Amino acid sequence: MSRKFLSLALSIALLLTLLGSIPAMAEEPVTVTWYGVGASSDHQARINEAASKYIQSRGVNANLEIIKLGWGDYLQTYQIMLAAHEEFDLFNGQGSTFMQYAANGGIVEITDEILQEKLPGVTAAASEALLSALRYQGKLYMVPAMHEWAQYYGFAYYNVDVVEALGLDLSAVKCLDDLDPILEQVHEAYPDYTAVLPVAGIELPMMEYGFDTLNHQQTMVVGIDTNKENAEIISYYESEEVIDVLHKIDEWGHKGYLNQDPTIASMSIIQSGKLFTGLGRFKPGTGAQYTTDIVRYDEMAWDPNAAPKLSFQDSPAGWCTAVSSTCSDIDTALAVLNMTYTDADLVNLIVFGEKDVDYTLNENGFVEFIPGGYTELTASHTWQFGNQSLDYITQTQASMGLEDIWEIQAAFNLAAVPVQCAGFFFNTDEVDIEIAALNNVYEEYGAMLWNGMCDDVDATLAEFVKKLYDNGLQAVLNEANRQYADFLASK
Repeated sequence: MSRKFLSLALSIALLLTLLGSIPAMAEEPVTVTWYGVGASSDHQARINEAASKYIQSRGVNANLEIIKLGWGDYLQTYQIMLAAHEEFDLFNGQGSTFMQYAANGGIVEITDEILQEKLPGVTAAASEALLSALRYQGKLYMVPAMHEWAQYYGFAYYNVDVVEALGLDLSAVKCLDDLDPILEQVHEAYPDYTAVLPVAGIELPMMEYGFDTLNHQQTMVVGIDTNKENAEIISYYESEEVIDVLHKIDEWGHKGYLNQDPTIASMSIIQSGKLFTGLGRFKPGTGAQYTTDIVRYDEMAWDPNAAPKLSFQDSPAGWCTAVSSTCSDIDTALAVLNMTYTDADLVNLIVFGEKDVDYTLNENGFVEFIPGGYTELTASHTWQFGNQSLDYITQTQASMGLEDIWEIQAAFNLAAVPVQCAGFFFNTDEVDIEIAALNNVYEEYGAMLWNGMCDDVDATLAEFVKKLYDNGLQAVLNEANRQYADFLASK
């Protein structure tokens, strides 16, 4: 071998050695966008950055970008994004809505292989029976947020300070009518308060009579008596029970008990402290969830011995996470999603913010919030991301005797009684033109009816119902009853 050739070989070997000592250029982290619901905050970018660093430290090469949408427009925003094929990754919402997206190809099917290989945290936290309840036409398109799977109807939370100041006795309150003398006292003493806030109008007929709309959607104008076996699907706004509730709402509205300004969000009213009571379907710990430094809330059950129910909204499909069909890197999105079912540090960072910046842990290990931190979002976060049982207990929960809230919640879920219609999803594809027309009619009348703003509620109802029939209500009733009959036959 010539010296020239040997010298060249040695130079190449040295060059290769030097190149081998240089670390390979790391790939850029994949940005995983995750849309949730609730109040936006100036702190969100900081929390996203901290979560991204933590996720990468655990071996997942991803940046997490959580984006919050308001309660009033999140469904419409999702629909627009999906229709426009906008690229995004994960999003939260009601299971009934996701089933509609699944029917339209808007979300990724979570196959058994994906579930076992990519989402082992989900299968460890959720039973097979729970996941089976979420399947649409035998396929899984969403995973459940591990919170309460049932709700207790006939439930309210109330302002403790107002009750104590006025010496109110709530023990006799067992129905909506029983609230009348209480609300009268509150309104007289606190005229600038919202005396009563229906969390959603459709909750009240369910609380009083067990009537629910299909897919538990506010704009849906067909419904069912969930207490009745083999019930037919009916015109919701012609049922005596719903009309009775609307008369009560009308009465409260004319007495000034309700918020009638649509620009003021319900959460703003709750957190302002200028609210006496909120009515709706709730869970153990609702009072603690809404309590802040400004206002203390506690809760009451109208019938403490009644079992919670699993219904349309209140099945495990009540709140879920899905993967958008426009997701650019499904594996990475699933890896981030799986971490929220297994990694308590990540979950608590997303929920409560940064330790010693947004909150501290006191000597008992309970969360105490630091003023001006990330606290304004916690009520919207705690039940929304992954496995809630990984969350810290707050000092507020502890002070209300809820140190073992996750055990209480588990017992609550196990005690739930499924109604016959649980698991039924009304696929509106065959009547989508009629549904769109009925939605437009609802938008014209719904706010007036559910906010007590009608001059003559009976005349408004009659006009409303006529327009519903003029725009295809009977066709929707026929199709809904056909599907429901098939559902009952398949059970």
